[in-house]
Amino acid sequence: MVLIAGNSIYDLPKELYSSNKDAEAIVMHLITGNSKAPELQKPIVNILSGNIREIVRIEGARIPVENHNLYFTKGTYSTDVPEFGKKLQEFKLKTSEGYNATVFKHEVEDIMDAENNGINLLEQDAKTVQGYSQVYLKRFTPGKLLQAIYTGHSDYGKLPVEGTGAEPYSTSFGFLRGEDNSIVLNPLEKDKWGNTSHYRGTKSGNFAVADILDSADLIKAYNTYSGDDIIALASSRTIYHLGDLYNYPKYKDDHLIDGTPVLNVAGVKFIEIANMSDDFIVFLDSGRRDMILKCVNKATNQRGLSLVTEKDLKAITSPADTNGMKLRIHPMEYLVLARESGVILSKAQGQNTSGKEGWMTTTEATKLEKLVERIAKTYENIAG
Repeated sequence: MVLIAGNSIYDLPKELYSSNKDAEAIVMHLITGNSKAPELQKPIVNILSGNIREIVRIEGARIPVENHNLYFTKGTYSTDVPEFGKKLQEFKLKTSEGYNATVFKHEVEDIMDAENNGINLLEQDAKTVQGYSQVYLKRFTPGKLLQAIYTGHSDYGKLPVEGTGAEPYSTSFGFLRGEDNSIVLNPLEKDKWGNTSHYRGTKSGNFAVADILDSADLIKAYNTYSGDDIIALASSRTIYHLGDLYNYPKYKDDHLIDGTPVLNVAGVKFIEIANMSDDFIVFLDSGRRDMILKCVNKATNQRGLSLVTEKDLKAITSPADTNGMKLRIHPMEYLVLARESGVILSKAQGQNTSGKEGWMTTTEATKLEKLVERIAKTYENIAG
């Protein structure tokens, strides 16, 4: 088997692609798709790059992370929650399967027809790889990251289950939703924020400065707060509305975060993010370096986007060489571990049930899960 990884051109034998310009284009498009260059990334990837800790995922190896003890097992996701052993205080995480983007199929008759009609099949292959690499770079990676922010895990479609205050901090991934938060909460904040939910609703049914201040105050109520800026990820319409509401010039604030314009509202820096709904705002502690865990394969050539073939391939010179190749996205997971480091605010009014004042309603939680499904459909072939 030959694995043509797109991590770096220097990791590949030059003779594999150098004798054909279309083969070289295929490799270049792979490298572009896997690029970490800031100028090629979507804003959410650049903004959160400092909040992600990358670790190598090894079968059976435990990863101690503050209040979680994780270890990985092979398998697929058959449910929306991980196996959890309360006595061991550990998550048994099944690694994702990854994705097969496409398979190149060039039968003998196809190759002969292409030759007779002057069609360059390798050039078409290069364009196919270019298209998929852009989807991976522009939709898949930011979509998975946003899915993890919403649900706690890049492969989950459900929010953490609403807690009663009795569940331990390590019950789930994702932002707290009513579990016992005393392990990280400043004791002076217990009366206001004890065992509260970080999935919240507004006071009036619309975004207002009081809701923004409350969301920021909740993040700051923890002993683990970094002391850095509170940022808010929001849609362009939400930012425009807030700018209009508070008479701020649109997108002309002096502040920039990683080159992205920022609207400062009540000390919170709002950043426009694609795929954000007008109905939700995500507030984050920008200084939490351990907010998100990125789990990757040990072998560096089995990360990101690559081509896989079972042939003993020495060089790509004709369509027969690419026939049967699979364009593969290798398994990777984002996990939100710093459960107190963010707040998701729904525009709809929050609950008024005693003990759950201000919490996100069940209707809005379902709407958020539907949003996660829509995001996944921008890069994944999902029925429905």
